[in-house]
Amino acid sequence: MSVTGAPNIVEDGLTFCIDPANPRSYISGSSDTFNMVNFSNTIVSSDITGSLENDTFFTSSDSGKWFFDGVDDYIRFNTGSDGNWGTDSWSVSVWFSTTSSIENSPSLGLVSKRDIGNNQEGWGIALRGSTYNGIMARLTSGSASNLSGTGGLRDIIPSTNITSSLSDGKGHNLTVIYDHPTLVGSLYVDGEFSNENTTFNSGFTWENYVTASNLVIGAFSRGGSLPFHGAISNVSFYHKALSSQEITQNYNALKHRFGL
Repeated sequence: MSVTGAPNIVEDGLTFCIDPANPRSYISGSSDTFNMVNFSNTIVSSDITGSLENDTFFTSSDSGKWFFDGVDDYIRFNTGSDGNWGTDSWSVSVWFSTTSSIENSPSLGLVSKRDIGNNQEGWGIALRGSTYNGIMARLTSGSASNLSGTGGLRDIIPSTNITSSLSDGKGHNLTVIYDHPTLVGSLYVDGEFSNENTTFNSGFTWENYVTASNLVIGAFSRGGSLPFHGAISNVSFYHKALSSQEITQNYNALKHRFGL
């Protein structure tokens, strides 16, 4: 899943991967996109389908990406799609570019599987300024009956403010990891470790990320709230915690598309 001369992305543990540059995932002009991975870890088409909502459109720059207008564009996947982790460790990787100001704007949602509101079960990744230092990966064990635990909310944010560098119009990669055995959530930016949150074991049970909300790309929750303004390309899920070496491998496999 790369070009000649570039390393492949990691396939061990890979359960979801969409990429507008790959015809197995998207055909230019289509209103649908398809997951390229099934749960036997074979790179084949599956029944996980996403629909391009409103004016979301494909552009061929950087080998192919989807553009979102920041108003009401997003990609919505069928409710039963991946992103319910159960008791697994997991990782989410997303490539994006934007020139929109992050510091003084609401959150710009990149990918999520959660309902609307702060204390809804599920997870979401967004660009966000102010005290969030540019990125907010929010994991919520809500009070819904299909979740174990007493409820709670945890954010993973960069250790230093990188807000301005994320809105430079260049391609950037975020990887968020939740390691179940250690109860640690980690954030990597452009292949490099940024920060971690070690408070997931402080009185909360984070055992079952199971939500009926739709998986969405280009927004922070079901229905397209807090929409993204910019472009998103490859989005990948793993049912394991990627190692730092694997994160570097994934970054090196795709950075050529963005002239990096």
